[in-house]
Amino acid sequence: MEEAGEILESHVLIAIDHRQLRPKVNNYNLTIEKGDGFELNRSLFERLVLKGFPHQTLTAQRMRPEISAFLRTLTYPNLTDAPKTQGCANVRGLGAFGQ
Repeated sequence: MEEAGEILESHVLIAIDHRQLRPKVNNYNLTIEKGDGFELNRSLFERLVLKGFPHQTLTAQRMRPEISAFLRTLTYPNLTDAPKTQGCANVRGLGAFGQ
């Protein structure tokens, strides 16, 4: 842990998805959905991306195709399956999803 504190800021790579992990806000009046401009449930990373901060979104994932099919319907329409995930036996209970 102490080595992490010695990393220079110019060498830091942020690997986080701006579409996940929004802050929880208990007051609807302060949310994005309310539309009054407070948007306290918008994450810092989402704010940076919306302001044009340079970023890249990964499109190929190494998860099971049954799981990535579920994620494509929710948030990641351009998600592709890595070649190594093809040809595996179906996960019980998920085999027919997205087919």
